[in-house]
This record gives sequence, structure tokens and C-alpha cells, in this order.
Amino acid sequence: MNDTSTISSQSEKSGSTGDLKAGKDAVTEAYDKLMEAKAHFRKAAEAAGLDLKDEAMDKVHQGREDLEALGSQVVASTQKNPLAAIGIAFLVGFVFSKLMSRN
Repeated sequence: MNDTSTISSQSEKSGSTGDLKAGKDAVTEAYDKLMEAKAHFRKAAEAAGLDLKDEAMDKVHQGREDLEALGSQVVASTQKNPLAAIGIAFLVGFVFSKLMSRN
């Protein structure tokens, strides 16, 4: 009986070791797949971020162009009607000072 119990004990140990190794291999494979998925996700996020960044920069450039065009119109209008420009500036300053002094 002693020999039989030793053999079955060794068999259980090798079976447990095999199960442990199989479990470890499965966990390692799952981890590798997770890291691969993480890399793909990061690449997709970077691509989307670059697209959003490019779109935002296009809007900034468009806004700058619109602002420059408006500035050119203001300069042209001021050169054509300097007294009106001075009057408008005075009126805006007066209204602004009244709003600020009501604190």
C-alpha cells in the first residue's frame, strides 16, 4: 500500500503541476492578447486624436483668416469715416465705464 500511495501521490503532484502549468500558460496568453489589444486601441486613439487635432487647427486658421478680414474692414471703414470711428469709440468707452462703475 505504501508503494501505491506514493505512486498516486506522485501522480497527483504531476497532475497538479500540469494543471498549474496549463493555467499559467492560459494566463500568459490572455495577458499577451490584452497587451496586443491595448496597442491597437492606443493606435486608434492616436489616429483619432490626430484627426481631431488637424480639424481643430484648420478651424483656428479659418478663425484667424476671418479675424484678419474683419480687421481689414474696420481699418478701411475707419480711414473712410474717421469722425464716425472716433464717435463710436467714445460711445463704447462711455458705456463700458458706466457698466464698470455700477459695482
